Amino acid sequence: MGKLNAAIEDAEKCIEIKPEWGKGHSRLGVALFKKGDLDGAQKAYSAGLACDPNNVQCDDGIAEVRKAKERAILNGGVKDMSLVEPVIGIDLGTTYSCVSVWKDGEAQVLANSEGDRTTPSWVAFTDDGRLVGDSAKRQAAQNTKRTLFNVKRIIGRQFAECAEEVKIMPFKVKEDKSSGKPIIEVEVDDEPKDFTPEQISAMVLEKMKKTAEVALGRPIKKAVITVPAYFNDAQRRQTKDAGAIAGLDVLRIINEPTAAALAYGLDKNNTEGGEGEGGKPKEQTILVFDLGGGTFDVSLLKIEDGVFTVVRSVHWSPYDRVRVVNAVS
Repeated sequence: MGKLNAAIEDAEKCIEIKPEWGKGHSRLGVALFKKGDLDGAQKAYSAGLACDPNNVQCDDGIAEVRKAKERAILNGGVKDMSLVEPVIGIDLGTTYSCVSVWKDGEAQVLANSEGDRTTPSWVAFTDDGRLVGDSAKRQAAQNTKRTLFNVKRIIGRQFAECAEEVKIMPFKVKEDKSSGKPIIEVEVDDEPKDFTPEQISAMVLEKMKKTAEVALGRPIKKAVITVPAYFNDAQRRQTKDAGAIAGLDVLRIINEPTAAALAYGLDKNNTEGGEGEGGKPKEQTILVFDLGGGTFDVSLLKIEDGVFTVVRSVHWSPYDRVRVVNAVS
């Protein structure tokens, strides 16, 4: 620690003598970072870039500080969240979507421009432009062929797999002959235009991203997105692709029941010795009911040593003819 303090003092003297010298700021940033002062290191690196925008050490240093802060967030080690680049959580639902952020010690669901904490997962194309959310849903009756919804049902699937869903969709969905995937055809500017399901989902995600940016007053680049536990690799991959199209760096795709258990803190204080007694973590079995706007999922989770495992997940939609009570029993 004595060597670090000496290095900090030396860097501060360099800055005092020559404040426009970016290397002095980078030295200070390195020393503060090694000491564990992430906020001080970030300020030092930022000051270095202010006087020397091409300083590679300062640029790399800020990136390293951000990664360290993200790790600290996961471990509950950062108090002032305003100094950290926010990561939003998005529930991309079949019928409705919502966005949240960790703030003031808890996950807070953010309200959209209309004051609602949920936004319809609807996209519409009109003569005046594109609509997303409440505005898209409101005009659906007068614009059925160009109003898109329930797109989550077909993302990441082959056309043959979702034939039943496609039959009752009021807009045109056709098969891509080269890939066998569903393609949505919509009239835009008096001409037919094709969209993939992930492109439409990206429009909803972009809406949620903007909701968060307005609420937090800063740009948003990173997100975690939830998906049903029954989603396969292709569905998860294309959901992540939708996030990339929306301008988001999707850090993780999380199962919806796992996210619900985390939101209720079911991974905390589950020790045999009791809360705060440092007892041995005990295994938990949790049944999660997800009553969505158009689907109903039941998932059986097991939590052991902080690790979530989906034991089984059952999914019902309007196309299923299964009695819930039989499946649960």
